Amino acid sequence: MRYVLKTQPYEKNIAAGSFRYERGGVPTGVIEHWSLSHALDGYKFFRVDVDGRELKTDGYSTLYNVVLNPSMQPENGKFRHFTTAPTAAENGLRLKGQIVFDDDVVYVSREYDDERFEDEFNAPVGLSLPVAARWLSTDQPSQLFTLDLTKKFAPQIVEGGPEILETAESGFPIKVKFSDGVIAVSTRLAIYR
Repeated sequence: MRYVLKTQPYEKNIAAGSFRYERGGVPTGVIEHWSLSHALDGYKFFRVDVDGRELKTDGYSTLYNVVLNPSMQPENGKFRHFTTAPTAAENGLRLKGQIVFDDDVVYVSREYDDERFEDEFNAPVGLSLPVAARWLSTDQPSQLFTLDLTKKFAPQIVEGGPEILETAESGFPIKVKFSDGVIAVSTRLAIYR
């Protein structure tokens, strides 16, 4: 698993897992790895690596690092979107950004090539990242904040998120369906005691 912010020595693992993305039962080549760990003073780190290196078209991957407060609500997050595929026109970092959840506003900044974009949204909005992040809050508002990969990670508000088809006894999702028909199937789930 690759990281925006590497695991620190003081962290304690809570859970980790992987998902395989499928379309019509056939793997798409995208694998999602995630981990959740205790930080300090009740805070947690949630890391996600959406690994598209096996994609023959562009090989794009996205990394997320989300800081959760003691109530398991996101306070801020960083993301990186890049490619390492030899067939892609350009290799390397393509986009980076940050999301800050304030009491009344969600701030988003992102840099794409040499351009910088900033947006803000009225709170409350939940956070919808890849599959593993969907369980973060059971009382999420119906409006969720997400990033549109097809539009240079333009932030947008959507109604609802991916549909959870199955969960493990621990409450973590193990099968999830996206609106575009892609289904993510859990290939590994580890709960640390």
